[in-house]
Amino acid sequence: MEPCLNFYKSGPEVLNAMTGLTLHIARLGLGKSFVKWVRLRSHHINGCSRCIDIKTSDACQAGESKSRRTVGAVWGETPLLVQQIWHLLIRLQAPNTRSPGHQWPLSFEFRSNGPSNSTGDKLRTRPWHLHISEWLTGLGTKAFSMHRVFRTVVALGLASASLSYAQALHMGFVQLKQSDGGMTAVFYPTLEAEVPIQKGPFSFSWAGDALPERGNKRLIVVSHGSGGSPWVHTDLARVLVERGFVVAMPQHHGDNYLDQSEPGPISWTKRPAEVSRAIDAVAKNAALAKVLSFDAVGVFGGSSGGHTVLSLAGGTWSFSRFRDHCEKNIQQDFSSCVGFTTLLEGNWLDVLKIWAAKRIITWRYSEDKNQQYTDSRIKAAVAMVPYAADFDPISLAEPKVALGLVIALKDVNQTPSFHVEAIRKACLPQCEVIMTLIEAGHGAMLSPLPPMLPGSIENYLLGDPKYFNRNIELPRLHGLIADFFTKKLYAFPREL
Repeated sequence: MEPCLNFYKSGPEVLNAMTGLTLHIARLGLGKSFVKWVRLRSHHINGCSRCIDIKTSDACQAGESKSRRTVGAVWGETPLLVQQIWHLLIRLQAPNTRSPGHQWPLSFEFRSNGPSNSTGDKLRTRPWHLHISEWLTGLGTKAFSMHRVFRTVVALGLASASLSYAQALHMGFVQLKQSDGGMTAVFYPTLEAEVPIQKGPFSFSWAGDALPERGNKRLIVVSHGSGGSPWVHTDLARVLVERGFVVAMPQHHGDNYLDQSEPGPISWTKRPAEVSRAIDAVAKNAALAKVLSFDAVGVFGGSSGGHTVLSLAGGTWSFSRFRDHCEKNIQQDFSSCVGFTTLLEGNWLDVLKIWAAKRIITWRYSEDKNQQYTDSRIKAAVAMVPYAADFDPISLAEPKVALGLVIALKDVNQTPSFHVEAIRKACLPQCEVIMTLIEAGHGAMLSPLPPMLPGSIENYLLGDPKYFNRNIELPRLHGLIADFFTKKLYAFPREL
């Protein structure tokens, strides 16, 4: 029997290159889920069924969505991967096919006598793929199986070099001043190192005021909920940044964590225009504008932010529809009508609370004027647990943009049957349900979830139901949202 190939002896140069590649990948801090996805794809190429089974489980645990895991074997037929990833995998699967003038994107430094050590060996720089190619050529027929082994390494190396935009090396952060005195928070891909940051009760890391790195050239605007902040959407922002998006979060005037003077319908009339101004502000920032196209923008929002999204998707609503809903359904949808001021507790005070709430709502919200707003730059929208009872469902039967919905079946703040389910029934099949969270409540839109006092109104309306596991469900959801935006916004051509 022919002895197994000892590649430690046969190819020390390529092992040095592989060591440099491995260290390089570790230093880059590529998104864990993406690395798992590439490894899964490499095993599709290798034809290793056991490996595919193991790596599929690994990718799932790392947060890779079912859609991306499933289409890995037929990546060329799906828009879930940005165009540059397609180019990467083409080079991976046809490594001998190179276009005229093509330059391999990465060279590694490695030492002539083995991996780095403290003796100060002279460094030599040479493209790592040449060492692999020459070594395999020298081995002749023995190289076939080894060629498969190295494809995983080649994939990760090319990904490291070519796709800093698709899996951002780091997350940058900057704040842009608004004309109303607020601040728009912007998260984006960057090559600069992150540092620990404390924002209230939250611990984050990002690279403040760092130089933006070019990603997929698409902008996503996040509209926060009533009394919200950018910090409770940072986990979603990071997933989007890892996919190459820039994420902007305007501070909605009079309805944010610093100023809650005008929540509800008054704020809802202003929010869509505030999203447009956030797009304008990003476009006026020279560093950010350089890495973006603004012909196809996405928007995401939950609760009141979801109301903003439905408006931008072409929905029509009015104060009088809000009033009529509360007049008819206040007992079943109390918090949607009064917010976080009080709860129904099943005692004699409930009658008084309902009477007072109806009187105030009738007095403040009697105007019949339809509220409409569009921005031609917005091409895709995701509404999660939205306030929607005041919309005319017919106005969203054919949304003006690609519309995705996220439903939380145990939402006690916005009862789904009056809100998101009504929109779903009106817009299908012209819209799509990105995910239905069976055990989730209204607070699933927040990640990280802010601390709340046990027994408080906030905890009742936003706290997680007993059987909701946000550590499993939300990474899946965020991956699906990123998939949706990649698919829908990729359909529009932009300079690459």
